[in-house]
Amino acid sequence: MSVKTISESAPAKRQCIAPTLSESHPTTSSERPISLTETLPFPEVIDSICSYPLPKKGIYIGFSFLMDLNVLARRPVEKAYLCSNNLRETTLYLWIQQMIVNTPSRQDFLIALEDELASKETYYLEVGYSVREAIDLLTAPQYSWLHTDEAYAAVRSLYQKGGIIHSPLNLKDQETIENLAQAAHANGQVFDVISLHRAETLTESEYKTLTQLFTPDTILATPSPYGLDVTQPKAPIPQTRSELFHALNRRSFRYNPSDFHGHPFLLTTEDGHPGIFRQIDRMPQSSEGGLYLGFAFEFNYHILARRNIKKAYICDIAPSMTALYTWVQTAVTNTLSRETFMAQFQEELFVNKDIYFPDLDLAGDNELSAYLKDVFNHYATFEFSWLKDDASYRCVRDLYRNGKIVHMRLNLAQDTDRIRTLATEGTFDVVYISNITEWVRFKDHDHYGQMVEHLESLVSENTILVDSKRAKPFIGRAVSRLTVGNLPDFTFDRLDEIPLLDKYRRSQARRAGRYRGRVGRQLHLLRN
Repeated sequence: MSVKTISESAPAKRQCIAPTLSESHPTTSSERPISLTETLPFPEVIDSICSYPLPKKGIYIGFSFLMDLNVLARRPVEKAYLCSNNLRETTLYLWIQQMIVNTPSRQDFLIALEDELASKETYYLEVGYSVREAIDLLTAPQYSWLHTDEAYAAVRSLYQKGGIIHSPLNLKDQETIENLAQAAHANGQVFDVISLHRAETLTESEYKTLTQLFTPDTILATPSPYGLDVTQPKAPIPQTRSELFHALNRRSFRYNPSDFHGHPFLLTTEDGHPGIFRQIDRMPQSSEGGLYLGFAFEFNYHILARRNIKKAYICDIAPSMTALYTWVQTAVTNTLSRETFMAQFQEELFVNKDIYFPDLDLAGDNELSAYLKDVFNHYATFEFSWLKDDASYRCVRDLYRNGKIVHMRLNLAQDTDRIRTLATEGTFDVVYISNITEWVRFKDHDHYGQMVEHLESLVSENTILVDSKRAKPFIGRAVSRLTVGNLPDFTFDRLDEIPLLDKYRRSQARRAGRYRGRVGRQLHLLRN
């Protein structure tokens, strides 16, 4: 039997383990068939591993045929030891190693893989599995290295560089561990990921020996009753939410944006903002400065950084937004540096998530960390953002320091006395109402006409009114609009409005009926 030996550099007077690889394809074996199914939640495991920062010259060690190449497709390393105690898996690994280097096309590789499995079906596959089923199980998952051309190319590149070593690695052997550690040190490499999934169980002393390979950034995937625990054993354990924020902020997680629809509205999700800001920039401004009234968080500050405003009223009705504005006002006033403010703001939102995200049920700390990263990246890079450059931040800060920004709880449809007071303050330069009119029209229709009157009292000849509207009520994304000196049409097509208005009237009737019933019961109790 021919033998292929792969060796690697090591310090003088010490030799690294030289893995011996069989190139033969036996036709019978007492070993198990290759593993085609797993109970582990691989997408979550791989996401967790890949969420950690990448080292420059990382090494991967793994023992799972189904998992390891899938991780390498998403996490670049310089070297990978892919091991298996199953002879049939090792045989297939060797076939992959030889075939992939000479096969640029993923589709061609899949055809060859299907032929290889078919030619030795009884050797590779468990009874009951067809070759077609095996191919589907290996390629169908979205996390599979065979699912996309990009993932296939990443694995192929590492094979081409000689970076993947298929070795009967024995982590129970102290000399093996010492040789691995010394070779990595000599080459300036670090152990990035060590996955013990499907490895032999280590005793306490053997695990202690393995820790010679660990750095504070080494990721360890260990079997647990719940699947695989993905940790950094040598990294300090966060003791406070602030420490947890900084630990998670180094990582990259996926999240579902819909989990963050609601208060606080950190990002105004309307289309067309750049065009609106360009129009605003072309509008004449009063040398004396005008008034500003606005709803929705960051859009207000973007406008304040661009206009000559003598007083701004930033409004909302949600308690979580009131708390947010209170913190922002204090922090901006006391913080000279834009970068420092953004860092403090992001940490504040995470550390005190119970205050600012009262409705956050589905997303955990990992998802919140990822969401906040995206939010603050938008703040720092959006062309018209008040946090994109120092001058814009300084403009908003000066307004706060001079007491020119007032935060208030304001219901645009019902707070008539407050609206009357605001209307006497002077001329409004900009009024920004987002899509409030849509909500009032169909959720508080009894006050819709009153809301229109309120807006008319605030809009003068040169007032810029910015709102947003969808093509159909509550369907799709709203598009921002700009109107000067009057109100736009807030209504929708009659066929779209009638069902919603009828629904509103029915709900109001039911609510009124419950109220009358409650009052009647109270009167009955009083009389008796």
